[in-house]
Amino acid sequence: MASWVDHVQALSQTNNIEDAAIYGLDGTLWAATGKLQAAPAAEAQAILEAIESEKVAALLVERGINFGGKRYLFLRRDNCGIVFYKTLKALVVATYAFPASAADCLTQVSSFADYLISMQM
Repeated sequence: MASWVDHVQALSQTNNIEDAAIYGLDGTLWAATGKLQAAPAAEAQAILEAIESEKVAALLVERGINFGGKRYLFLRRDNCGIVFYKTLKALVVATYAFPASAADCLTQVSSFADYLISMQM
């Protein structure tokens, strides 16, 4: 299996993803590219809590989220965005920018996450 750095570099080299990161379920950064390298573990932990709790998730939708030094709002059509995907042991994060779309980014991240899940990760 390739290293975590290899995986995030491969993701960020696609046309659909600007930066990528992989965190453990405890919020520990395993590897990241670009601006996501500076994202604090607390931000990853907040996303993991939101995934597990409908109440927290509702607050994120209402107020938006900060991740990697950038604020993201839901239900807006911006030229950029962020995708999160929780696997068995990791949180995969990817950002995208125009001309890529959320759907393009999600397709790429989902494919990678499915691979991790097949590896029991």
